[in-house]
Amino acid sequence: MLRYLHLMDSIYARHCLQQAQGDTETALKLYSDSLEIAKKLVELDPKNTEWQRDLSIIDRKSGV
Repeated sequence: MLRYLHLMDSIYARHCLQQAQGDTETALKLYSDSLEIAKKLVELDPKNTEWQRDLSIIDRKSGV
């Protein structure tokens, strides 16, 4: 599961970079990918508050 957490972080960081560079199409795809991984991690371990927090942060930034 740690592998997925690192993958999610990496994809989300790429999303932020693409967004800052104005590549909104790629940024949206990367955002969607990171959000799906975050959701799956929470589904795997609903009591893991760190993963819930990560999901919340990614989901909250969807309007940015």
